[in-house]
Amino acid sequence: RLVDMMKEIGLTSLDGLGDFIFSRTRDAMLERIKALPKGSWSNELVTDGYDEPVKLAATVSVRDDHVEVDFTGTDPMSRWGINCPIIYSKAYACYALKCMVAPDIPNNAASLAFFTVSSPVNILNAVRPAPVALRHIFGHM
Repeated sequence: RLVDMMKEIGLTSLDGLGDFIFSRTRDAMLERIKALPKGSWSNELVTDGYDEPVKLAATVSVRDDHVEVDFTGTDPMSRWGINCPIIYSKAYACYALKCMVAPDIPNNAASLAFFTVSSPVNILNAVRPAPVALRHIFGHM
């Protein structure tokens, strides 16, 4: 049906439409971020770990044109599989921020481009050979 519709209206590519959607998304996200109060806020959560409690720490900084999350202060990697690779932590942090800032704006690369996540090596930024099979335990927090 899509190909038929494209033929009917004379489109040979969806690239222009994609560019338009991303442009509108970028503009809308930037408007929402500019409306947020500027500053940095930190919090910690101590939750059950595998053999001992685990501290998760985050600082969220709202700038004029982007939002940063830093997981400095989070507990070190665990010997158990509850560690998260940084890409997993980034994905969940960025999506949560996007839902909070602009739940009605389409979720695409342009809407997520305004968020950055950083972390030293720790349970939310595990490096090889750290076990990560149970990453969802902390990745969803």
